[in-house]
Amino acid sequence: MSARTIYKYDVPVDDQVHQIGMPRGATILHVACQNSADTVQVWVECLPSAPPEIRSFIVYGTGHAVHESGVYHGTCLAADGALVWHLYEVVQ
Repeated sequence: MSARTIYKYDVPVDDQVHQIGMPRGATILHVACQNSADTVQVWVECLPSAPPEIRSFIVYGTGHAVHESGVYHGTCLAADGALVWHLYEVVQ
């Protein structure tokens, strides 16, 4: 049996849907802006041995229209709180 592992993925802030490959069944743990105001990081817990799956994410700013049908996963502050980003997983 393999141990669960925490991975980190980047989602650019650019009004586009981004497809990210990660192990099936990955659980989102945390959302933050770690290094840059134009990228949101998402940490997931997963079984690395699980088959891969593609998941789709988009970032919206406060006051922006939410165009994609999705599941909200978290909010983070960037640029010392001047920017606030909200991560959604797009569901088809």
